[in-house]
Amino acid sequence: MLIEIKNRQGEIIITGEYESVKDACEKKRAYLHGAYLRGADLSEAYLRGADLRGADLSEAYLRGADLRGANLHGANLHGAYLGGAYLGGAKNISLPIINISGTQHSIFYMDGKIRIGCVEKTIPEWLLEYEKIGKENKYTDEQIKEYKKYIDMIAMLEKR
Repeated sequence: MLIEIKNRQGEIIITGEYESVKDACEKKRAYLHGAYLRGADLSEAYLRGADLRGADLSEAYLRGADLRGANLHGANLHGAYLGGAYLGGAKNISLPIINISGTQHSIFYMDGKIRIGCVEKTIPEWLLEYEKIGKENKYTDEQIKEYKKYIDMIAMLEKR
């Protein structure tokens, strides 16, 4: 089938006859810089050494994918499923990556920053401002307490 993969600016970066998006990504892994792969099923894909700088992999299914040596600098992994993925030697990625579905918004943590809804801050900034931000975003008192627990949990994991 004809597969076209675009970058985030909408320009076609890969086009051709492939069995699937996964097949195209595996065969053209050196050309995935900035690729728009939101929600793609890349389970068990061989992406070792892939150039995924700036790629949108949000909500992508990467179960068992081989990402060893891949360059993920600036890649959006928000909501991506990485269970069983091989990340050894992946460049420019910091672990852990945490994604939690809260009652109001998702919580995403990577590279020292927590994003709750559209607000992204460092752990120390969240610890200082969580209540104010919660009230500004019309969270209930119970939701503010809930999200504070998530922030505390992430802060505790980061200290390890």
